[in-house]
Amino acid sequence: MTDLTASPAINVRDRILDAAMRLFVDKGYHPTTIPDIVKASGTSIGAVYHHFEGKEDLARQLHQQVIAEFMGFVGAEVLNGSNAETSIRAYTELMFRLTEERPYFVSYLLHARPRAVVDDNLTVCSREGLEVTSEIIRIGKANGEIIDADERVLCGLISGTIMRIVDMRADHIVPGSLIALVDPVAELIWRAIRI
Repeated sequence: MTDLTASPAINVRDRILDAAMRLFVDKGYHPTTIPDIVKASGTSIGAVYHHFEGKEDLARQLHQQVIAEFMGFVGAEVLNGSNAETSIRAYTELMFRLTEERPYFVSYLLHARPRAVVDDNLTVCSREGLEVTSEIIRIGKANGEIIDADERVLCGLISGTIMRIVDMRADHIVPGSLIALVDPVAELIWRAIRI
């Protein structure tokens, strides 16, 4: 998806999806109406219904697109390393960079996924984030890098630390860019789980 302000020639479907994502983050899924999405996207009701069967279908397609994009980033940037330490740093950097560059994308992933249309009630921390951290732990254990501990606890140490700092940035508790914190945060996570 793209930034709505980037170009007036943005694909209509993408404009609708971007507007819906922002509204789901700002207002929530249930209070957001199709007319709200039409107004925010600068499109028409006909355009919305040309691309989507209704709000539920729009929300489902938005969810699928955001998750596919997120997992694409993870595959390209996080799970291509040869060891757990490198992957932890890459995951920290990815999440912090996305928080700075695409705050609505991250807010949607963490807090605005419409549970009414998603197949489960888990957040990104518990679904996709769990997949990412579980794979990092699997790599680390196979390489003899990570302590022998409950995988859920190890996942919590990785994802929980990263996502809490992302939340603190969103709440303006952490001022400035998160990019400066990538190395210290990744190092602290690594110290907590390494052998």
